[in-house]
Amino acid sequence: MPYKHYNDLQNEIDLLEYMLNQHISERKEWGFTGRLGSTVRMDQAAQRMDEIAVHIERLELELERKEKYRKHIEHKLQEFEAIEYQVAYKRYVEKKRLEDIAKDLGYSVDWIKKVSARVKKALSVH
Repeated sequence: MPYKHYNDLQNEIDLLEYMLNQHISERKEWGFTGRLGSTVRMDQAAQRMDEIAVHIERLELELERKEKYRKHIEHKLQEFEAIEYQVAYKRYVEKKRLEDIAKDLGYSVDWIKKVSARVKKALSVH
């Protein structure tokens, strides 16, 4: 799992969505009714529009990749049995240490480590 916590992945998705919306708004500003129509030379506006289009395309691809991975994790979480689900949720969503999970659930740390290893393997993207 490239992310230590599910919330880290979700935060990156939120940031990408924000950045994408900012670029889309900027693209609108450079349109014929915005800067292009009044204060900027055509060649400068065209160059900036091209740069914005590249940024938007890159952000959309990255957002799509991360959303796909998030859905993969959520799907895998739903497949887990009770103990695997609890360990996965506490580890990746609540950001708890294995020792704390063991204490919360009433299992030995060694057992929780084994369960956590199975969970991590199941969440890996192949």
